[in-house]
Amino acid sequence: MHRRAAGHYPEYILAEDIGARFFSMPQADWEALTPYEQWAANQEFLDDAISRGQEFWLATPLDEVIPGSFFEREIEYVLGRGGML
Repeated sequence: MHRRAAGHYPEYILAEDIGARFFSMPQADWEALTPYEQWAANQEFLDDAISRGQEFWLATPLDEVIPGSFFEREIEYVLGRGGML
């Protein structure tokens, strides 16, 4: 079973080292999206992993979560839908 990585950028990019998948898109494309569109793209990645029962590996420790960050929102979203961290 493949794991998915979540964390603050750029920490979650280290997921490649353990063979985990992570959400990524070219920076220019990301910056061209509205915050709503950014979350929708991220949510699609999360939903796919949750539906497959995949585990999320946390590249950033929970005690280092930045309040209001996408990472905090990802954690709440995954746990709220029965996903595994």
